[in-house]
Amino acid sequence: NWGLAGEWTDDTAMSYPILHTATVEPLWGLIAFDKIAAGWLDWAKKPKGSGGQTRAVLLNEDVQSYAHEGHFGLAEELAKAATLAHERMGKSGGNGSLMRTGAVAVGTLHLDDGSVARIAEIIGLMTHPDPDAVEACIIWTFVVRRALQEETLRIGDGLQYLTADRRVLWEERIMQAET
Repeated sequence: NWGLAGEWTDDTAMSYPILHTATVEPLWGLIAFDKIAAGWLDWAKKPKGSGGQTRAVLLNEDVQSYAHEGHFGLAEELAKAATLAHERMGKSGGNGSLMRTGAVAVGTLHLDDGSVARIAEIIGLMTHPDPDAVEACIIWTFVVRRALQEETLRIGDGLQYLTADRRVLWEERIMQAET
């Protein structure tokens, strides 16, 4: 069971399967993503709370049925459920996926930046497919990554992994936040 005695939020609990998986294998590949998804579903059996989007994804009947068949393809099933929840509610830009990016940064320190950006995207898409949420995951993963690697806080390093039009949007948002 992934529930932790020291758990204080769903974000900390959902970070654990990311970190645990990173200790036994690289966070790159379908097996790793499926293990993370399985950990989240195990935790969701007795959550102390979660956001609406996360709950809609993890408690989706198709995901629950699929989970009983094994772990292969489970991450993809979560992403499908997340997209359906996004379409049904018209949004999925909550902060749930963003709150787990610290674990992504820690678990991928040995990987190249391009791989890290893709991993942050995939893990974000598993619960929150809104483009703003996914892009925020990429950006913040790099903020944490650089803080750990170089002891610097640089918010713009992840921008290079966004499309040109979205990069401009985020540059504007960052500039507005800084002023």
